[in-house]
Amino acid sequence: MTDLPLAIRTHLLMLAGVTTLTGQRISLETETPPAGYAPSDGACLCVTLDEGALDETGAYWEVTLTCRCYAASVVAARALYRALHDALHNQWGTTVRHVLAAGVGVTGRAPGTGWPVVVGRFEGVIQA
Repeated sequence: MTDLPLAIRTHLLMLAGVTTLTGQRISLETETPPAGYAPSDGACLCVTLDEGALDETGAYWEVTLTCRCYAASVVAARALYRALHDALHNQWGTTVRHVLAAGVGVTGRAPGTGWPVVVGRFEGVIQA
């Protein structure tokens, strides 16, 4: 079986529009950036796998991802969300087969820190 978080992170690290803004600051299975992160370091993407089930063939996982785009300003957080949306929505790949935006990214402030964050959900199909 595919290691879903690893497959998702590997896929995200190949998206130049995203990594231009985040570098290696892409975390899976967490809603918040790692300890020591500061928005002045640059944008950070945190992704959680919220739900998933095998499709009827057993060959693919159908998953829901929540992506949190952190940055030093609302403008920078929205820029990361747009780059993520443009790189993922309706694109096809090998292990991460297909992803669609499940709605519009919502801008807010992270609880506890007040950092700007844009939260978006995506539906994906990943090779089992």
